[in-house]
Amino acid sequence: SYLLAPLFAATKVSADAIEKRGRKGYIFTVGDEPVHDGVTKAEAKRLAVTAHDGIARAIWPAHTPADGDLVFALSTGARPAPDSVAMMELYAAGAATLARAIARGVYAARPGPRDLMPAWATLG
Repeated sequence: SYLLAPLFAATKVSADAIEKRGRKGYIFTVGDEPVHDGVTKAEAKRLAVTAHDGIARAIWPAHTPADGDLVFALSTGARPAPDSVAMMELYAAGAATLARAIARGVYAARPGPRDLMPAWATLG
């Protein structure tokens, strides 16, 4: 479910930065959309913007002044650009793919030996 990340953050995460360090903390999400040959600079920007919507689907709240959410889209330009219909499909797939990747990452994460916070998988 795309609600795993916000549910975990809302119910299982303490204010570690404030409680243990006395400072405000931040959660950063960084995504990158894979290389797609032939996408122009403007199309790559649009792909990053639409893929960024995947963050809002997976994490709540998203797009706040205190977060560092960032998505990159890359292209080699080695092949001709897709037609406009294919680009629309690519834009939609970018958001869906990033949302799913975030959910899968939360589900698959395991705590490291010195992690202060639990991972979703360790909660009962």
